[in-house]
Amino acid sequence: MENFCFSIDEERYDDRHGHVLSLDGWYAHPERKVYEFELLGDGYDTVELPQIQRRERPDVAQALGCEFGDFLPGFTVRIPEVLKLAEKYQSLELFLRHDEERISIWAVSYTHLRAHETRGNL
Repeated sequence: MENFCFSIDEERYDDRHGHVLSLDGWYAHPERKVYEFELLGDGYDTVELPQIQRRERPDVAQALGCEFGDFLPGFTVRIPEVLKLAEKYQSLELFLRHDEERISIWAVSYTHLRAHETRGNL
């Protein structure tokens, strides 16, 4: 693996338990850097996230042809009360951050967030 790679594999919305949006995915860096997750509202306002769940991803290691050792590339980011966030912000963006480096891995607009509520009420 020569470059930083990532994927958001699944986006799930749960309207029964606090309107939680969950993002499942993985990231891998050739130097096995550990990044912090940062969620920003409207590009500047930091939104607190609960503990990020980390896990092994043997499928990713096999596809990339590498060994991760103790590094856990898989993650689940849970964004609670996403409808309240949609009322407050026009957009949300999830970054991976390491020192001064910041990489955007997911972004969503107000319209998309409100569409989850509409689907949940059908």
